[in-house]
Amino acid sequence: MMKFNMSFKKVLFVSLSVFIMMIASSCALVFNDLTLDTPKNLRIVELTHDTAVIAWDKVSNAIDYEVQGTNISSGEEGFVYFPDEHKVKVENLDWDETYEVKIKARASGTVWDKYTNSDIAKITFTTKMPGVPSGELERPLNLKSVYENGLVTFSWDKVAGADFYEVSCEYYTPYNGSHRLIYERPEPVPAGLNYLIDDRLPEEVSKICYRVCARSKANPDMKNWSKKNIIRIENK
Repeated sequence: MMKFNMSFKKVLFVSLSVFIMMIASSCALVFNDLTLDTPKNLRIVELTHDTAVIAWDKVSNAIDYEVQGTNISSGEEGFVYFPDEHKVKVENLDWDETYEVKIKARASGTVWDKYTNSDIAKITFTTKMPGVPSGELERPLNLKSVYENGLVTFSWDKVAGADFYEVSCEYYTPYNGSHRLIYERPEPVPAGLNYLIDDRLPEEVSKICYRVCARSKANPDMKNWSKKNIIRIENK
């Protein structure tokens, strides 16, 4: 009698296992077999020197969206947003730079969702130039940085009326396949010069970001910064 009971339990276990496998196979055939529509009608609805509002047509059955952007002018790392709505405001952009944005609609990612993520749609845009208030010093232009013999020479065009210049120096080291800011400092430069010879590079520096503004002693609060100038240091 005991032997019969054991055999019956084994048969029941095997039957249940086969039934579960059939259900799982059925689910695999039924669920996740549809792809969400690719976002369409991508457009820039608002643009400034450091922000952009991007919109697109709503995608039915999407849980949210993934918005990835890259600065293709400088090759710098960009941004990632996951908005619930079919619109997003991107902030802290660099001015007068071109960005490529990739947008896809996202499914829930669960086995019960019959949809998978959409294909990627792309759009590019260029941020605006910021204005300079009337009566203030212009932003320095034609930035250039050259690394040689352990030094970086960072230069720019002179600005009429400048009493001196202020250079912002940011130093980065490699970190998880990217760069990590480790140190930053301001550096004053006399009005007669339009360059900085930077001999204070930290160890293991892999990237430096320079900016410069023309300063006036009569108006010390005036700071119209230049664009960023980035130089990568290899095998220092």
